[in-house]
Amino acid sequence: MIGSTELRFKEGKLLLTSEGESIKNNLNTLSGNINLVKSGDHFITDALHYRRIYRYLYKNTTNFKDKAKNYQELSLTGKEYKLYDYQQKSLDCWHKSKWGIIVLPTGAGKTVVATKAISYLKRSTLVLVPTIVLLKQWQGYLEKIFATKIGSLGGGNKDLADITVSTYDSAAIYAKEIGDRFCFLIFDEVHNAASWGNYRMGQKFIAPYRLGLTATMPEEQDRLDNLTKIVGPILFTLDVDSLTGSYLAGYDIQIIEVDLSITEQVDYDKHRNIYQNYRKKTGFASSWRTFAIRAYQSKEGKLAMESFNIQKKIALNAEEKFTKLSEILDYHKKGKVLIFTNDNDSANMISEKFSIDIITHKTKAKERKEILSSFREGKNSKIVSSRVLNEGIDVPDVAVAVIFSGTSTTREHRQRLGRILRKVENKKATLYELITRNTAEVFTSQKRNNNLGFNSSKII
Repeated sequence: MIGSTELRFKEGKLLLTSEGESIKNNLNTLSGNINLVKSGDHFITDALHYRRIYRYLYKNTTNFKDKAKNYQELSLTGKEYKLYDYQQKSLDCWHKSKWGIIVLPTGAGKTVVATKAISYLKRSTLVLVPTIVLLKQWQGYLEKIFATKIGSLGGGNKDLADITVSTYDSAAIYAKEIGDRFCFLIFDEVHNAASWGNYRMGQKFIAPYRLGLTATMPEEQDRLDNLTKIVGPILFTLDVDSLTGSYLAGYDIQIIEVDLSITEQVDYDKHRNIYQNYRKKTGFASSWRTFAIRAYQSKEGKLAMESFNIQKKIALNAEEKFTKLSEILDYHKKGKVLIFTNDNDSANMISEKFSIDIITHKTKAKERKEILSSFREGKNSKIVSSRVLNEGIDVPDVAVAVIFSGTSTTREHRQRLGRILRKVENKKATLYELITRNTAEVFTSQKRNNNLGFNSSKII
């Protein structure tokens, strides 16, 4: 047995002091090595290890003092509601360890699952979200369920409560200060936690219970490893087609291929050849980022990258795309439509051409809120957005979305489809993809759809 031991929290770290037998040697008997650094009369490690260290010291010390935790037991009362079978199964899987990730399609009720977990644990909880829009949605939802004040951290607010919703960015800023205050961390859109900054943030909280929620896990192994370390492994996963019809709206993906005009095709081929010839000459680097960095180090490389951007812009904004978009908007003129683009320039062009409200990362929070409120209420029925609405919009009666341009990532594609799959009686969702023939866009579309295995129909 280890002698008297004290555990404290300080600025995102755990401090251990112990009498008698070496605490470091004993803790190394845990599965996996915990990096303990000697500093004066104590050892230091990341707050993330609180769960494992606490369990070990509780069982193996004669006098253990836990001065690290500063979270509370909660007396929660609120609305009772029943989970769907798949929601209950996902929660049951999480309950076994209370540490890990649930993957459910957008619209499948991940927030409901998380709320049940809060009700079960009844401990101080911090919900992490990527955007202010999601912060407000979570805060409003939790206030209705628990009929209590829900704190907020983000968008200029620092109003902490026993249950608080925070943006990832704000949590990263205050992690050293508040890392001991919460027992339960909920990582909404958990793929965002895989970035280096958010990974480091996750290490600074002692929270022994953690739940990750997403519809789309990262594809890169290093990012998956980051999530496993700070949130846990994937415990439960369900795809879109498993829930279509019974729990999510039925859907159809229609791929509409368009042609470049003669002038556009000549310009596209010219710049595509310049770029391709440069890549063949210099060789293909291990990653696109590495290639781009090297290219910008020479005059020839800079010209090649300029041609790459020009040919990409031509493909993404083909004139015939606007014609087809006009036909789609006319066909669905009485219904709500979300339009997604790859960049702000395309979104601005669509907004100006069709007099449609636009939301980008530059849109102020107040204006964004007004646009979304009007959209929900039906005062305006069309919104164009460059990626920022991939996450964080909950408008159940939206049944139509248009991908004017996008990336090849499965995550983005799932998110955009998920925006229109909320279950409403007699609803059938339609996702249109506008693709320019004889350009790299064809490969982009094939990659994102093949990875998902969606059933899609093509309009020639």
